[in-house]
Amino acid sequence: KLFSVLSEKQQDVLLLLVGRGSAEDLGVQSLPDNVKILVNVPFETLRTCFKACDIYCTCSRWEGFDIPIVAAQANGKPVVAYNVGAHSEVVANGETGFLVDSAVEFLDRLCLLVKDSELRRKLGEDAQVATRIFTWRKSALNFQKMINQLLSES
Repeated sequence: KLFSVLSEKQQDVLLLLVGRGSAEDLGVQSLPDNVKILVNVPFETLRTCFKACDIYCTCSRWEGFDIPIVAAQANGKPVVAYNVGAHSEVVANGETGFLVDSAVEFLDRLCLLVKDSELRRKLGEDAQVATRIFTWRKSALNFQKMINQLLSES
């Protein structure tokens, strides 16, 4: 619904839906020509999608850590996402993307990024730098530290 409003305001936009599942999972019978769906794609294709997009957005209203946001930012893309779950740990609002609380705000920030290529570039560059703190090594070390703490308490 948000994209249909956006495409009325901005004629030259394309929405690429990428994820797990099937097109039938969306519950939509037909899609406009400027909406494409890729499902169950290999990892390398996901990487290509992140590199090729201008903006990464997710309309999810519930999330855990949301690794795709980190992947998009690591590829220099600004993010628009609802301010839920761990999104605020990953997205610096106004610095690496936007965290929003409503559909109206989501559309407003998305329109802003679509229209302003310099802002997209700046937020994307800052996002790429910010994601360097998220490494598998750091996560494994923190996990090991937590396990050691639990074992020492028992």
